Amino acid sequence: MPATKGCPMSVDRTAEEWGRSAMAIPGFALADGMMVMWSLDEDPVMPLRLTEDASTGHGYAGHPVWSGVRSDREHNDHEIDPEWCWVDPDDPATAGCLLALLQPPAADGYMSHVLPPSSALPKWRVYMTTARMGNVSGYGSSLGRACIAVAEALGCWPGGNP
Repeated sequence: MPATKGCPMSVDRTAEEWGRSAMAIPGFALADGMMVMWSLDEDPVMPLRLTEDASTGHGYAGHPVWSGVRSDREHNDHEIDPEWCWVDPDDPATAGCLLALLQPPAADGYMSHVLPPSSALPKWRVYMTTARMGNVSGYGSSLGRACIAVAEALGCWPGGNP
């Protein structure tokens, strides 16, 4: 069995740094249920959960519908721009979406396993096997961070947009 390749970026960074990194990796795609942190200029950071299909529009999503914001158009029509937004890597729903983005097409590999923190290793661990890179692993203080670490090691989100 080949050695497991780990991501050198598996060290802890801020949630914003992890989230911005996730969105910058090729193949990233927003999904229903993801928590996105949104802030414009000096505005306070606002957590917004995507509640409708994010695959339409330009860029990441043209006009997503968010929960947790006022219903007037000015505040409910946030465009997803990586300059102002990042996914929350510590949100459980977002972590599930990131895990789905790691699932490669069947011919390219498979998700080996996900291990929660334990007394032996107090971090989440995600392992997968790919045809291109062999065994790849990522570690993080949350499942989302471990998924991002694997995507960084792979250089893409295998189950995302080409």
